Amino acid sequence: MKIKYFSTVIETRFETYCKHLEIQNERPYILALSGGGDSVCLFHLLRSIGVKFIAAHCNYQLRAEESEQDELFVTMLCEKYGVDLKVKRFDTVSLVEKSKGNIQEVARNIRYHWFGELLEKENCSGTFTGHHLNDSIETSLFNFSRGTDLRGLTGISSVNGSILRPLSIFTKKEILEYLASNNFDFRNDSSNFKADYSRNKLRLEILPKFEEIFPDVDIRFRKSLENIKHADQFVNHQIELIRKDLFSDVKFGVQIPMKGLLALKPLNWTLSKIFAPYGFSSGIEIAKLLNSGSGKQMISPDYRLIRHREYLLLAKLAEKNKEYTVREIESTYSDPISFRIVRCDKLGVDENFDVEFDCDTFDLPLTIRTWKQGDYFYPKGMHGKKKISDFYADLKLSLLEKENTWLICSGDKIMHVIGHRQDARFVVKGDTNDRLGIKFIDHEQL
Repeated sequence: MKIKYFSTVIETRFETYCKHLEIQNERPYILALSGGGDSVCLFHLLRSIGVKFIAAHCNYQLRAEESEQDELFVTMLCEKYGVDLKVKRFDTVSLVEKSKGNIQEVARNIRYHWFGELLEKENCSGTFTGHHLNDSIETSLFNFSRGTDLRGLTGISSVNGSILRPLSIFTKKEILEYLASNNFDFRNDSSNFKADYSRNKLRLEILPKFEEIFPDVDIRFRKSLENIKHADQFVNHQIELIRKDLFSDVKFGVQIPMKGLLALKPLNWTLSKIFAPYGFSSGIEIAKLLNSGSGKQMISPDYRLIRHREYLLLAKLAEKNKEYTVREIESTYSDPISFRIVRCDKLGVDENFDVEFDCDTFDLPLTIRTWKQGDYFYPKGMHGKKKISDFYADLKLSLLEKENTWLICSGDKIMHVIGHRQDARFVVKGDTNDRLGIKFIDHEQL
């Protein structure tokens, strides 16, 4: 009777936690089924509350006969209970040699990649893995020993994208007791009992010492992990509030006042948190940028941080020095900006152009591009020629604005700095009746 009560309590707690994780039955799930105690426990608990799932077994072919017996065990288990099983055999040794990674990392990557493929192919809602509270404790301690932040100390998340871990609230002891109380068989992976890896040493040698001092150490850790998760959530919320307060959308990116950033405490740590989602993890380097000259920048795989006067500018990386050719007249173009171009061979055409050129002063085709070093033009209304770089400096354009200001050119000659100034050499003469008119459609781009 006591055993039955224990089993019912576990199943009730499990069902409650699955509801908390919003696990539903609209579509089936994938269960990563190794045959070990954790995944087998999850197998039976999911069945007990009626969650639909497809089992997926990875055979890494690393433990010879043991690997074959694991596959046979899960096959028989799924046949017994009428559960659909997918099996994938990997040549893990060859994959490790090819990638030059370690076995654990390679095995993790290939199984999650396969789970992702199955998820899409079978139209499933998510993937269940058998990670439990003790796994989370091990991860937290392991990360702590390597130097980590709050996020690293929270252990293993119960939800990570499409990956769900509904055993996260249960200890290893509770899992084994549930299996024993129901006489559920499972397989033992012999590699888990070898202290060949740092995590195994932590599990086999260090954590038992904790248990000698604190018999209920897993419960104590559970409370600590909850507190750390709450602290991490609070910090993330505060960082988001800082972004909302300091980040302002501007043309081509985001503008952040340096005065506001420099007031943050502790400076380097907070800067790393604010800009981490954009690929900038070093608060020290960001602080150096704050104290550098205007125009200096940092580049991540996808973003740029640029110092501009009293601001930092954050923008996505864009393709540089791209040129567009305008060959056809009487046409509308949309790339890189939207405009209509018309050739008028007589005066008095009823069209309000943004800029007009004398057709006797240039040759087709025209090109539209951004500025290059050494570019110059003869600004309309000014005397002599002027370097484009100096012209931009007079306008106090940021690096982003300079890189996104387009030029209309004929050969090497700049005819017009779009949105700013025409070149005097190409203006329409009073007596000409052959001119080219351009109407910019989307003025927000100028």
